[in-house]
Amino acid sequence: MRYFPVECASVTGPAFSCATFEQQGQWLNLLTYCAGQENGGRIEGAAELPAVFFQRSLAMSKKEFESECPLWTWDGPDLVVKFYPLQNQEKCEALRESGRKGGKTRAAKAQAEKQEANAQADAQANASTDYILPNPTQSHKTKEDPTQQSSTESPPGEPASPEERDSLLKAMKDVGGKGLLRDDGVGSGSAITLDDLYRKIETLKIGPHNRIRAQDIARKLWDDTEGGKRLGGKPVKDLRAVLMTRLQAEGVIRKKRK
Repeated sequence: MRYFPVECASVTGPAFSCATFEQQGQWLNLLTYCAGQENGGRIEGAAELPAVFFQRSLAMSKKEFESECPLWTWDGPDLVVKFYPLQNQEKCEALRESGRKGGKTRAAKAQAEKQEANAQADAQANASTDYILPNPTQSHKTKEDPTQQSSTESPPGEPASPEERDSLLKAMKDVGGKGLLRDDGVGSGSAITLDDLYRKIETLKIGPHNRIRAQDIARKLWDDTEGGKRLGGKPVKDLRAVLMTRLQAEGVIRKKRK
């Protein structure tokens, strides 16, 4: 410890007064050394230490400590300093330990707050619909029916009329130029089941908390639409699209930026 306040009674009592001036100075050297070592005022095994220790650490010879003095005594091989402020040392050690624990607690709290902030940032980033993954349970293929002729195609051997060309270009533009698509396994409106909505949610890259919210919203939508049939008295054309709109409105996913 850096300080070792001594009671006034220790330096005004008979033990201190009966000691010689040299012994009083040597006692102060002993207090200073023991306080720095925080050894409780006891130098263990001092009797077995070499003389150079006493000369360099305590600024006096070993023989001087072996002489009788009211300010220190020997307990077997240990040199014991009288009136050592042991209570102050224990208080200093307790404050140091409390500060060490408090520092660890503050560091752990700061680390937890940092991790929570990072988790919230990741959850917000994952909620964007820009990160929607394809549903492996669905397959998209070009709709073809060899038994019927497409209404947008001209009969074989005849050139398409201007009206037919315009209609074909508009249809391809609406589907991204890839032809009409078919969604196997998941229909629209009443053909979609609640499990289909759950599978749609599994394709969204969102956090666990938002995934649970999305499932609750899907169940409520299923009830509101009478099993995917009608919403507000009107037939439901695409229940998955209605689900995505509700998820965006509830903040589970974000709208795509144009």
